[in-house]
Amino acid sequence: MNRVSISEVYELILKNGLRKNKFKHSKVKALNFKPETNKGAVFGFRNKNLMTQARGFVMTSVEAVKANTNELSHWTPNVYRYGTYADAKRQVVKGFEEKNLRQINTFVVDIDQKLITESDILLAGFTLGLMPTLILSTPRGWQAYFVLDKPVYVNKTYKSVNAAKKVAQYLLNQFSKFFKVDKNCNPLTVFRFPNEENLVYFDRNNLHSFKELMFWSQKDSDYNDNDFNQPQNYMTILPKVRKQINEPWFNMLLKRADIYGTKGLLGRNNTVLTLALACYSSKLDFGECSDMLTKFNNKLVKPLSKQELDRTLNSAYSGRYRGASKAYIQEICSQWISNSLQTKDLFSKKGWYKIGKKRSERQRVHYSEWRRDLMMYLNDRTSVRTPYLRITRAELKEDLGIAGSSLSALLKSLKNSGVFYLKTIRGCQGGYVLALVRNVLIHDVIANKPHANERLREHLQQYNQRLNQAQTQENQGKEGLDTG
Repeated sequence: MNRVSISEVYELILKNGLRKNKFKHSKVKALNFKPETNKGAVFGFRNKNLMTQARGFVMTSVEAVKANTNELSHWTPNVYRYGTYADAKRQVVKGFEEKNLRQINTFVVDIDQKLITESDILLAGFTLGLMPTLILSTPRGWQAYFVLDKPVYVNKTYKSVNAAKKVAQYLLNQFSKFFKVDKNCNPLTVFRFPNEENLVYFDRNNLHSFKELMFWSQKDSDYNDNDFNQPQNYMTILPKVRKQINEPWFNMLLKRADIYGTKGLLGRNNTVLTLALACYSSKLDFGECSDMLTKFNNKLVKPLSKQELDRTLNSAYSGRYRGASKAYIQEICSQWISNSLQTKDLFSKKGWYKIGKKRSERQRVHYSEWRRDLMMYLNDRTSVRTPYLRITRAELKEDLGIAGSSLSALLKSLKNSGVFYLKTIRGCQGGYVLALVRNVLIHDVIANKPHANERLREHLQQYNQRLNQAQTQENQGKEGLDTG
């Protein structure tokens, strides 16, 4: 994404709901400054943990918001009538509740799915006719802001709040057709704070009329009659794999408090390591794993020292292991839960979880893996704003870590894939121009190029079929660990 002014983002969202300058200690107000009246407040939080405890601060000016650009993780983009503190130390805030809303500026869709890109979200937005104004990358996924062209002011009847809730639910329902959406998130309260690091897409022209959103939400069923049938979850590329943390044995062990260390038994260290490896193989964030297993360790009759616990967690996340060993799981559960447990009691009957060999341990790398590598490579280096990548053959070989013969075969297989764009440039200064087709198509839509919408609709009709074919190829020749 081209670099944008983060100040412009804040001003577009807040819509004159706050003072421009701080009431006190302003660094920008003029000498003849007169304080603005009848303005509201927003709330800011420095991290998610503090947010859950309502430990934050009140901001009543755009200047204060800009001053905290690098300090905040969450905020309330919709403006409240006032904000205050619930304690003498002014650490716990209060006032961010519906009855205190002053104006509604934006709706946010929280997407709990990391294995997609902002292009997938834009593609879904185009399909639905609901293009986001900005997209933020979050630790677990993405948040898409749909900013209104005009603020909706809340009066004493709160009719606008009730209408806004219906619009928010409509947005969640529509995008849940494509992604895993957090429907339990209150659509009018706290969300991720935009900054230069997490802002991956912004278009100030993508503003939405509240009246039109209300109309669309009331005619929700109309979207079942598109010009083409859009299958659900068409962005899913990787197969859904059973996670070890979702297996019965994981929760069984977490509930035990009588595990200790003794000669001849797999004790506390092995149990913590096994649980941590399950977290690692399930792609759980290290911080979440640490919090979970710290609580587990603290309730043990004889807990590990903090130093030993940290050492075990770091070992699990070192990359030397691929996941929890099935043999260790069965042995630990037999010793500390019941020796009469059977495989079916510990592992789910349906599904599987994969702990495949690393590439370095295999003689052969599948072309489906190279295709996925190339897709990730282009995701990192291109966007809907700059969809094309010019690169030499030598650079591409080095960056992908692929042999020349394998690269030739890979590029040959991509020509008719419909997912990648490839142009070969001859000569001593030659190489390739590469792009993801979805980025090119959305780029053309944003640039208002003739017939771009028609091309994108045609592409969408075939997109799911192509990705399903890629997924089938991905699965061919791979082995899973059957836990049933």
